[in-house]
Parts: sequence; structure tokens; C-alpha cells
Amino acid sequence: MNCNSNSSNAQKSLFDQYPQDLMVFLETRGEKKFRAKQLLNWIFEQRILDPDKMSNISLSLREALKESFSHALPQIVSKLDADDGATKLLLKTELGHQIETVILRYKNRVSLCVSSQVGCKLACSFCQTGKLGFFRNLSASEIMSQFVIANNIVRQEGKKISHVVFMGMGEPLDNYENVIKSVNLMLDKDAYGLNPKNVTISTSGIVPRIETLADDTN
Repeated sequence: MNCNSNSSNAQKSLFDQYPQDLMVFLETRGEKKFRAKQLLNWIFEQRILDPDKMSNISLSLREALKESFSHALPQIVSKLDADDGATKLLLKTELGHQIETVILRYKNRVSLCVSSQVGCKLACSFCQTGKLGFFRNLSASEIMSQFVIANNIVRQEGKKISHVVFMGMGEPLDNYENVIKSVNLMLDKDAYGLNPKNVTISTSGIVPRIETLADDTN
């Protein structure tokens, strides 16, 4: 499930752009105002980030989006479905590291458990991830790509991801800036608009970060 694009490492990712970032992009191109409404609808309402699938947007704008932003997704290495409605995904990032994300289906909601790091520095005795060691932080776009992939899967079931928990690989508050950017994008009322009560950051307890968390999230 890897979107093919002419992306390069120099490109910004379409996955971690705020609405205002996209507005600036459109303004610099001299696009008409109604194009902004169309683009934001595709990305944040329909949750489709592949420009080729944005059918009511001009071909020239679709090409400009592909030239300016990467929309390549991590490769799905394995997909395991459980009887309780959970789907466990093993993903390979562009740099070749593997991370896990889990879709959790309930009667009235669909939750997503996301990873924030490759490995973990804390090495808690009860945690399998800690035994792997620490490799690197995930970027905001790599965190959001988990959200995009999961939405692509549940969209086929007529559903959307409504809840997110940072309980996958890594200590979220040890990758503070990228996690906060992802959370704010999920919560932004002009972006994905998730309810703040529905986004949970699970931490082993990095106190200085906990104290500033409330101030730095929308």
C-alpha cells in the first residue's frame, strides 16, 4: 500500500501540513479561493491525500501538489486481523525501519494506537519495544502516515478513525515536538477536528514535558 509519487527527500510531506500551510501554498500559486475549500475537503474531511484521487481539482494543481509535497506512505509489511476487531499493521518507513500501529474497532468508535519512535530509550522491563533499543524519533509526517493508512483501511468499511492513543512503540514525550505537531493537527478544528477527549498520550512519566503539554496543545 505504497503510494507512488515523484517524491524526494527535499519535499515537504503532505501529511503534516496545517490548513494554513496549504492556504499559503495555494495563494503563492494564485489559485482561486474555492480551490482552498476543495483541497481542504479532500484532505481533512474525506481524508484522501493522494492528489490523483482529488477528482474535482484541476490537473495542473494536482501536478503542483505532487511536485511540491511527498504523499508516499510507508509500506505495509504485514496486516494481522484479530477476532475482536483489531488490525495490527507492521509498517516499513522510507528509511527502512519497521514500526507498528494497531486499529481497534469498537461498537461506537474506531481507535488507532500509533507509534512515536523506532524503539525506545527507556527499556522498561515489561515492554517488548524497550528490548529493541532506540533507533530514532519518528517525524510528524511518519506519525500522521499511520493515521492516513488506518483511515484508508477503515474507509472501505464506511468508518473513520475517531480516537487516537499514543501507546505504540516509543515514549511520546521523548519525541515531544513531533508528537505535539501531530496531536495539534489531529485536534485542529479546521483540520481533522478530533475531540480533545479522544486523543490520549500515554507516558512513562517525563514530568517537565507533562507540565507543558496542556499549554502546547490546542
